[in-house]
Amino acid sequence: MINNWFYKQTNIGAQESKAQRELKRALDGAHNRRIIRVADRQLLQGTYGRFLYAINKQGRLIWARAVCSEFSDFFDLGPGHPYPDQQLFFITLADKGCITAHNATVIDIPGFIRKLRQGLRGFSYIAIMEPAYYVNIVTGPYSYWNRAMFWHLHAICWGASKDEIRSRIDRLNRKYGNYRPLAPGLPAAHAKRIPKTFNPVYHLAIKIRYMLKSPKDSYRLFKRTSTKPKAAAPGRLYFQKKGRLRPGERVTLFRLMKDLYLDNLAFAGGQGTEILRHAKRRALQGVK
Repeated sequence: MINNWFYKQTNIGAQESKAQRELKRALDGAHNRRIIRVADRQLLQGTYGRFLYAINKQGRLIWARAVCSEFSDFFDLGPGHPYPDQQLFFITLADKGCITAHNATVIDIPGFIRKLRQGLRGFSYIAIMEPAYYVNIVTGPYSYWNRAMFWHLHAICWGASKDEIRSRIDRLNRKYGNYRPLAPGLPAAHAKRIPKTFNPVYHLAIKIRYMLKSPKDSYRLFKRTSTKPKAAAPGRLYFQKKGRLRPGERVTLFRLMKDLYLDNLAFAGGQGTEILRHAKRRALQGVK
């Protein structure tokens, strides 16, 4: 029997319901809706959720319940113990080698995972791959792609001190470090401590929800033309902005992700390996 207490704290059900409504509206009215076949639209039906399709709402919720349950069981989370006894960190890693065309038909997810997981070596973590849809890329970093999908990972990490995490992130971000950002001056690696004070379950739940979410934003990359501080961080040549996905962009993401499975986008290390193994088994067996 899955313990749904922590899953309910994430409120991911409401988030994914909204995402599905927006996707269905896009498939009915977006200018590029005809690129989606009738057979592909059927993948949105709840009965396909058991296969853990990345574009299926029910699949997302089955997966989220399993991950949240195993995570909370491992750390013995509950109303009286809402945060683990050790510090958690939320880490994002990216590399400009993990980029595909916005209309790519072949995506090397295993290769991207092999590349990005190197930065988490020695830590305990659970991680998820997802695409960031750059709908406009200024001439420069990728002048041959005006639009592209930038694949990256989000991870919940533990088993390391704040100083160890900071040292690792600094090393990964060095000019000749492990990862190359999409544009000069942007970070390829980022980490933030998940607070355990004030409302610990809230902070942890929203990070888990963010890691498990469907893509909801699009991004635009600009080259700095102003010397005003608000235009970009001092000394940074490029900066980016994000906004909610537009209908046509949702259709493009649907086409890109319709053949991807949530369990194949997830990976783990250290103590997280056991959490993820049990989560995959529960989700694929449909354990309630």
